Amino acid sequence: MTRRNAWLYTFALFLLHQFIVIGGSFVFVSRHFSVPSLKEYLQYALIDNFVRWDSLWYIRIAHEGYRWDQPAAFFPLYPYLMGALHDTLGLSYRIAGLLIANAAFLLAIYLLLRLLAMDYPRETVVKALTLLVVFPTSFYFSAVYTESLFLFLTVGCFYCIRERQWLWAGVFGFFASMTRNTGILLVLPFLYEYLADKKFQWKEIRADILLIGLIPAGIAAYMILLYTKIGDPLGFVHAQKYWKRSFLWPWATVWQGTWDMLFKPRNGWIRKHRLIEAGIAYWEILLTGLSLWKDRLRLRWSYSLYLIAAVTVPLLSPSPLNSYFYSIPRFAVVIFPLFVIWALLLRQNRWLIPVIVISIVGQWYLLDKFTTGYFVF
Repeated sequence: MTRRNAWLYTFALFLLHQFIVIGGSFVFVSRHFSVPSLKEYLQYALIDNFVRWDSLWYIRIAHEGYRWDQPAAFFPLYPYLMGALHDTLGLSYRIAGLLIANAAFLLAIYLLLRLLAMDYPRETVVKALTLLVVFPTSFYFSAVYTESLFLFLTVGCFYCIRERQWLWAGVFGFFASMTRNTGILLVLPFLYEYLADKKFQWKEIRADILLIGLIPAGIAAYMILLYTKIGDPLGFVHAQKYWKRSFLWPWATVWQGTWDMLFKPRNGWIRKHRLIEAGIAYWEILLTGLSLWKDRLRLRWSYSLYLIAAVTVPLLSPSPLNSYFYSIPRFAVVIFPLFVIWALLLRQNRWLIPVIVISIVGQWYLLDKFTTGYFVF
């Protein structure tokens, strides 16, 4: 895929994303709120509606930094970038956060198109990106959340790995692990692809393998920051107590989460919330398993290693008092190999259209709930 074609597809997919998300926001804000003027309506639909829940933590960190332990659960790159735009350009934290999120998603689409085109035909690549754009939780790519930035940095790392640009791969990995703790998982594809490039001959290994250390260095830098600010380098781990997260083996999380969903009486949105969380958790586990079983769904081993780790990690830290599959539908949207497998599975276009329609309807349903103030993963 040429750069020109990649950019054309990028803008087409980004516009589709904007149409779904911004169009839905206009409809749902109009439906649920009585806004006194057109200016306030536009501000609410375009800005305020995408600043909820975790967004407020990022804005707080951008404004005042880390003064106590609870904000440590949120990694620093995104809020610090927001603060930098606020200080240099005079943008509000909200506008800065939205600008970063949307720009990062645009770049993530482009890099993902170029990355996947190394291994798959154009039809499969575009299909995978379309499935990503319409996924029910993809509206987070346009919210003041880290999804867009993390996806961009993750894909950038993979792209540089495939291009054998080890230094740049390490740089992308460094910033990815300053955005989310799961950024450290990029060590796996880096190491595999490096060794594969050397034909797994130990005598061929050079000093540039040490560049892999840049990836965990991102978390190390955050630990140093936390030590200087709150005196606890593991503050991002200890802060999980505020969300009632605890350790559990993945199979136990799946079992307990299924039991919780089926047999604990709940009504209304809470029950639907649990059903959606469980459904997407099963979906990602199923696709991962199929990719390891079916030859036609098999990925590069570097993608599979990252996929297995990225699917497993959230299952290690459920929040039993909130949900065993806590936030998994939002975490899943940045695991790009899932959408490659899904595209390969939907070879026949007669299945693709219904899946896209159902996904868009699901995204609008969740965005409607998000607009009315419900916690959506």
